[in-house]
Amino acid sequence: MTVTTGAGSVRAARVIVTVPPPSASHIDFGELLPERRNRVHHNTVMGEVYKAVAVYETPFWRDHADAEIILLGETGFAVFDSSPPDGPGHLTILIGGPDARRVEPLGPTERRDLLLGALAPHLGDDISRPASWHDKLWRHAPFVGGGYASLPTLGTSDGFYPVAHEPVGGIHWAGTETATEHAGYIEGAIESGERAALEVAAALTDPEQRARVPGAR
Repeated sequence: MTVTTGAGSVRAARVIVTVPPPSASHIDFGELLPERRNRVHHNTVMGEVYKAVAVYETPFWRDHADAEIILLGETGFAVFDSSPPDGPGHLTILIGGPDARRVEPLGPTERRDLLLGALAPHLGDDISRPASWHDKLWRHAPFVGGGYASLPTLGTSDGFYPVAHEPVGGIHWAGTETATEHAGYIEGAIESGERAALEVAAALTDPEQRARVPGAR
């Protein structure tokens, strides 16, 4: 088969597609895919996650408070002390779903002031003055479109975990959504990659499987 990209074309006996199903819906597979596989691509959407990391010279809050916090309210979020053992202080902030969409129109400085201001009553006013601030709206990430994994569109069942991943001709499917354990996490992505690699290795050494793939040699 031939894979055509903006950088050129590649001929291959087997292909592994690792992007999330909603992203795969933007790939032109021609007439290769059965209806069930098309439903997986078109009946799923990416989740919505916002992530930020505030960096401080030291994890000063440890002197008087624990920074493992879940704040409930109009913009609810979770906070984790992700500081390295001997390094600077790191606070990781995660917001999901409607709350992530609520902070999306704000600029980085506005988001920082809103979130760290909400933490100040719990961790002290110094929390509002990080040395640096890094944030990410996963919906804006090219080729991803959201985080951390795809979800079934309301009223459908095609995207429940593990997402169907039986090979289609010479096309194999990986990605965290296909994992039997830890779907949505890096562990699930690793599991899926190992499984897809074993599928391809087995197919390349099985003459009967190779014969069923158009153009395979």
